[in-house]
Amino acid sequence: MAKKTDNIDMETEDLDKFDMMDAQREVFEYRPSAMLDIPSNVKEKFDMEGYDLKWVRYMISGQIDVANLRMRMSPQEGYKYVAPDEVDSYDLLSLGSPDQYSGQDIIVNGDVVLMKVRKEQSEARRQYYDKQTKARTLATQRLLEQNKISMDSKSSVRTGKNAHFSGQY
Repeated sequence: MAKKTDNIDMETEDLDKFDMMDAQREVFEYRPSAMLDIPSNVKEKFDMEGYDLKWVRYMISGQIDVANLRMRMSPQEGYKYVAPDEVDSYDLLSLGSPDQYSGQDIIVNGDVVLMKVRKEQSEARRQYYDKQTKARTLATQRLLEQNKISMDSKSSVRTGKNAHFSGQY
């Protein structure tokens, strides 16, 4: 019996060692790469300069989406193209290919172009849409509360002969 107790203590001791090893082991979470991932060092560089980065659609069905680009580049939106010379050549490979549009060098990945916007404008836009979302959510909740469907109603199904209504047949 004493040996079994020693074995149990030994197993517990071994488990503690493995638990300690697990605690020291670095946790790695796998996330498949996406075509539109922007490398963290590129994000950090533009973050230090006061910009947020975003992929913006510039082509639709093989044609340049002038309306979307015009809207994004308006003073209210404030987007500007990220030029290839603003990004290290190694990072440029992971971002996309330099292309030409309206005489400017741009970074293109499929049908989207990499653009930058001042953090202040980006934050103001986010706050505006958060406020709009909250207002609409509250309005929807109020409507749902006002139009509650009572679960007190009873219904029945009649089978057999066709129903006869007064004034018919």
